[in-house]
Amino acid sequence: MKRENLEKVIRRKLELWGYNEVRIPILYEDIWGEKNLIYFEKNGKFLALRPEITREILKSIRYEETPKRMFYMGPIFKFNGGQVEENYQIGWELVYRPSVWRDLEVLLIVKEIFDELNIEDYIIELGNTRIWEPIWKLIEDKERIKVLKGYLKKRDYVSFLENLEITSEIRNEVINLLYYDSSINFVNPLIEEGLKLLLSFIENLIKLGFKESNIVMNPALMRPYEYYDGIIFEVYLKNAKLALGGGGSYIEKNKYNELLYGFGFAFVEENLLGLVNKNMPEESAKYFMGFDDDFIRIYEDMKREREKGIVSIFIPNN
Repeated sequence: MKRENLEKVIRRKLELWGYNEVRIPILYEDIWGEKNLIYFEKNGKFLALRPEITREILKSIRYEETPKRMFYMGPIFKFNGGQVEENYQIGWELVYRPSVWRDLEVLLIVKEIFDELNIEDYIIELGNTRIWEPIWKLIEDKERIKVLKGYLKKRDYVSFLENLEITSEIRNEVINLLYYDSSINFVNPLIEEGLKLLLSFIENLIKLGFKESNIVMNPALMRPYEYYDGIIFEVYLKNAKLALGGGGSYIEKNKYNELLYGFGFAFVEENLLGLVNKNMPEESAKYFMGFDDDFIRIYEDMKREREKGIVSIFIPNN
């Protein structure tokens, strides 16, 4: 499947859900991460190639009481092994106050796109950042918390536990989160509450048509970027070593100092193209053959087919 056809399928699905495409500059002035690609401009400003798109979108939009639906397609950049790596990112955001329906909608779009692409072998791994809030409050040191979150992101649970200095009672709670078993009861009420919220969310997904085999609950899941708050997730395709993409609930300030709440998903297009080529048939088209003088007569037939959404192509019979 060609890249253009994949984007067409995704764009059409998002438009049917009421999402509007937004475009933002590739360069920006704010420098907030080590992975940014930075260079010096003639006018004396430091600029960076964007490593992600969500945060740049959120900086520019204003707070509104009504839901705001957006999607984007564009390149992102980062350093990888001393080389500049460019990928093409596709994602969508539903900016609205925290709501169960909001979070469900974003994941339902993932499902509907996969259904249309005939992709069945995928896993959605779900977590909840609020499960860890009572743990972070005990640690307090922001730098230590950042290091510990880094171990969770890499799923390096051994290093995480080696660097975790808390009481034995809470430590046991943490171990149970890292190696989760649904039969275990947690002592801390905030942890228990966060787990119940996550379980309830998964139950709603199943009610809406997700297969249980496509969903994995992982309380130890941690995503990059500090703006995540609440339900988070990553999407994996069968036999893939890395996640296709991920997202979740977030809170972020815009440049007007307003708090924005939202839920989104983003993935790298290249990670999906290879699998789609094997699963989805090419878009069907109708071909109309005729001599040059036949074009005017044939045009009306082609027009009717296009109105049905069918690609119609004129082939000169020379």
